Amino acid sequence: MGKPRYAKLIVFIFPVIVMGCASLRSITPVSSSDPLKTKNPYLLMMYARYAQNQGDAETALNFYSQINDPYAWLQQARIFYVKNDTDNALALIEKVINEGTYSNEALELRARIYAERDEWVLAIKDIEKVLSNQPDNKELAVFLANIKMYLGDFKGARSILEKTLESYKDDNVILYALSKACIGGGDLISARNYLVELIKVWPDFSPAYEDLGRVYQLLGDSSSAEQTYLEALKMNPVSSVAILGLSDIYASQDKYGDALKLLQRLNNENPSQEVLYRLVLLEIHEGMYEEALKILKDQDTLADEDYYYIALAHAGLSQWDKALQALDKITVQDGFLCDVILLKASIFEDMGKPEDSIKILKEGLVYSEKSETCREIIYRLTNMLEESGKREEGLAVAQDALKKYPHDPHLLNFVGYIWADMGKNLNEARGLIEEALSLKPDDGFIIDSMAWVLYKLGLFQESLTYMERALQKTGDDPIINEHMGDVLFSLGQKEKALEYYLKASQLNEQENLSLKQKIDNLQKQGGSDTLK
Repeated sequence: MGKPRYAKLIVFIFPVIVMGCASLRSITPVSSSDPLKTKNPYLLMMYARYAQNQGDAETALNFYSQINDPYAWLQQARIFYVKNDTDNALALIEKVINEGTYSNEALELRARIYAERDEWVLAIKDIEKVLSNQPDNKELAVFLANIKMYLGDFKGARSILEKTLESYKDDNVILYALSKACIGGGDLISARNYLVELIKVWPDFSPAYEDLGRVYQLLGDSSSAEQTYLEALKMNPVSSVAILGLSDIYASQDKYGDALKLLQRLNNENPSQEVLYRLVLLEIHEGMYEEALKILKDQDTLADEDYYYIALAHAGLSQWDKALQALDKITVQDGFLCDVILLKASIFEDMGKPEDSIKILKEGLVYSEKSETCREIIYRLTNMLEESGKREEGLAVAQDALKKYPHDPHLLNFVGYIWADMGKNLNEARGLIEEALSLKPDDGFIIDSMAWVLYKLGLFQESLTYMERALQKTGDDPIINEHMGDVLFSLGQKEKALEYYLKASQLNEQENLSLKQKIDNLQKQGGSDTLK
């Protein structure tokens, strides 16, 4: 016996299986004799089809089994298929195919059985054989395209669908499947065009508006995405896709109140874990920690993710012990563990316990290869070691990690910057930073590193160009402002240098004695040639 019929949904659109041939009028057996005792194949066929139409599968099978005919075999196979007895169905299908009269119908049924068994190569082979005999079989062409999409062959699916569309202009099923193939293949422009055409021929199909909204979002057209999602909500006021999409748009526009209202409404009308977590994260972002905690703790059972968000909310309230207690209840041992490690480290840092934070991060290094999130442990550890005055140790950790990830822009930048700041390996440092900048050309901190290594090389004018770019990206960073002051001072622009030193001093959360000395020298001496 095969696995349950409901166990797998192929993808997107699954054409309806037509059970039987032409529809029958209701046939009521009229005979004084017991119909089960008749040997007349015509009567047996009528009784079988009547029972089948009435949903009496067992009686239908009984009648069909007494008829030595390929049509009867095919109908038995269909009934076995519905009953999930695919082994008996396949045996009968083989007889039908060998006989030849109904081979196309049998091949199509067998393809569906193979698909449900994940025997994709066999399913595709049978479908292609039928399509070679019936090139205009739209339903089967769409079925084949859906299988290819399921297997990740979006290009192959698109080719099939575009060819089929030539015979079925403006067909809504084909247009919708085509939009999926284009999205899967990364051709968002074509996906948008097919969805626009689909909406013209099927204006009441809300999933088309949902997908079109997502495509507009991916294309960076927030205005069109918003309008499309609003149209989707007119047809389906509780569309999760539209509400989540709109909430993302509003959050990106700093309209957090509007985003919150949407998510709160969706959580009340169509709750799900995704909606709950999005709502909780937004409330935490907005400082609504108590509200987030209430939503989380009102659940019947708490999962690892729930404890993580509970910890975030308690941390927002500076309830460090409660935050750590929540994290200790998390049992997950996969990549999510790295988020837990990073949050624990952050909590210890906020508690003024940098050594505990560093210890947690060092223990978490063993997970650094699991995911991009886990690699963040390396970045955080190297920065914390640098900030704690353990520069050489941080440099060693970064250099060791760089052997595993030689093209990681953050590691390249860290090693290059530390060398530049130490005044050593300057040409090699410049090469590392140049590679990092080629990988992340808009990163303000990497641009600052480039300016700094040029400054250390004595190329002050070139350094100034990069420093100006860095300030455009991260003008509120105290170190970058101090670097700008150093560059300007080296160029003889002492008054401007003082302006940036003062700004850096205002931005610093802790007193910087070196910076204070620079400011004092300029203010007391009216501009000195040497900065201490």
